[in-house]
Amino acid sequence: MKGKVTNMGMKASNKIATFFKYFVLILVGIIMIYPLLWMISATFKDNSEIFAGIGLWIKNPTLEGYRNALNNFGGSINILQAMLNTYSYVLPKVICTVVSSCIAAYGFGRFDFPGRKILFSIMLATLFLPQVVLNVPQFLLYTKFGWVNSPFYLAIWVHTAFATETYFVYQLVQFMRNVPRDLDEAAAIDGCNSFQTLYKVIVPMLMPALVSCALFQFPDLHPAAADRLLLCTGSVRRRYLRRCCQGLSTPSADRTIDFR
Repeated sequence: MKGKVTNMGMKASNKIATFFKYFVLILVGIIMIYPLLWMISATFKDNSEIFAGIGLWIKNPTLEGYRNALNNFGGSINILQAMLNTYSYVLPKVICTVVSSCIAAYGFGRFDFPGRKILFSIMLATLFLPQVVLNVPQFLLYTKFGWVNSPFYLAIWVHTAFATETYFVYQLVQFMRNVPRDLDEAAAIDGCNSFQTLYKVIVPMLMPALVSCALFQFPDLHPAAADRLLLCTGSVRRRYLRRCCQGLSTPSADRTIDFR
């Protein structure tokens, strides 16, 4: 009887501890997500209602903010053109980075060839080169190639097709080392060549790492890094080539600030 009472007391204590744990987690989650919810609700309010309080309730819903955003953002900035400019180099850069990094990592992680360790060390050494050191050489090189002010942003994404993003290659190599080589041998027994083994066996196993590479490579998530690349290409001089966050942050004489 005494043991049963003790077990019931332990179960009650565990339930109470679990309750308070989830209560704190939910409370902290609400506090953290509240600013995001307020920003979303503020897009459907006018200025007077935005500055009236921090509540989420919308008294007079309006879509005027979205209309103004699509109508050249209240000035000479075409938001739709800026979005098109953004994705015209974001998508090629992400795709080229993921594909080339995966192939390079497959070569370093699965094949033994003369000079592999030396080449891998040289590749890792390039991580210590800051972008500011590369800006001038890149600009001179891209000028000779005729890529400066290119409407296709060639200087931003073409080089990524040659596995120049060292960090992602290294990341995929580390993930690939956790994939058993027995799977490669099983694929070879089933008649797969090296390329088939890559996309039928290795790539599905690396899918979480590949998704991480794609998210980290998305340039508009890193405005500072993308601005350095745009400075190298010279495309900032042309208004019709401006991307989203650059266009929205560029002052304009005929643009007024509407806080919504």
